[in-house]
Amino acid sequence: MPGSQTRRDVERLTGMQRGSATHGETLAARELAGMLAERSLKPTLESELAVGGFWQSTGLAAAAGALAGSVGGRARRACTVAGALAAALMADDVDNGAHLLRRVLVKRETTNVLAWAGDENASETVVLVAH
Repeated sequence: MPGSQTRRDVERLTGMQRGSATHGETLAARELAGMLAERSLKPTLESELAVGGFWQSTGLAAAAGALAGSVGGRARRACTVAGALAAALMADDVDNGAHLLRRVLVKRETTNVLAWAGDENASETVVLVAH
């Protein structure tokens, strides 16, 4: 049946523990690179440093905003500024801005898989990104 090998490959990958910026992610990336090579693509692995998820930065900003809101009446101006700063940091993070908060958080190694197919000198290129 067409696509059955692809389905088995996807099921194998989805069955792996592969959180962002973990050893499991690296193993899954290597597995995926092998699957792509079996399909005559030219995969490479690329290592980067990453926080390992969005929840650390947005979670810290949300907690700061909640804390500012809970203190509110005692130091209204300071809490308003703190809440606005927390909202700005969250917006920066989710809008793919400068990632100011992520810059100060601990980073781990993450692994990306890149693969090429077709004529490398083609006049047009299609780029697919999966996350």
